Amino acid sequence: MPRRKIYVPMMLLVAGCSTTAQVPAGTALGPQDVKAVTAAYQLIQFDLAECQVVEADGASPSIVALAGKICQDATLYQAKLQAVAVANDITLPAALRYDLNSEYVQLHYHLGAATDVAYLRDQVGSHESALAIFRDESVNGGDAAVKALSAGAVPVVQGNLDALQDMLAVVPAQG
Repeated sequence: MPRRKIYVPMMLLVAGCSTTAQVPAGTALGPQDVKAVTAAYQLIQFDLAECQVVEADGASPSIVALAGKICQDATLYQAKLQAVAVANDITLPAALRYDLNSEYVQLHYHLGAATDVAYLRDQVGSHESALAIFRDESVNGGDAAVKALSAGAVPVVQGNLDALQDMLAVVPAQG
């Protein structure tokens, strides 16, 4: 089997970088708000990184189309997250969590139909985790801007999760 090149964004390789958002001491943002900002960052970066793999590694056209839609949503949401971060003096994480980074790297080792299934499983898990945090923040969050950001993300993430799960239910039958 030929070796494949792995293109890992530099932000994923920097050892010792924070995987959680940081706020200055004395800020009004509580731990739950920081958790929501961190989850948003992690989901966005994971989506964008895996999208590159799917587009480059022979995924099926239906998976590439779904990944494109998810990455378009992630790009739009990234701008909103950055605006909230600037307004609240939040330092966004500098790296993906280890588990997400590991899933991203492993996606490179799947070919064809295996890429499809691995991508869908990775994305279902990350969307489920983020959705739970966004739902909680949208109801119980302390900061109005982070709470609104999370509330706006809930229908988008839920829609993408539904599409991922629907596709996952069909893809193994195609392979």
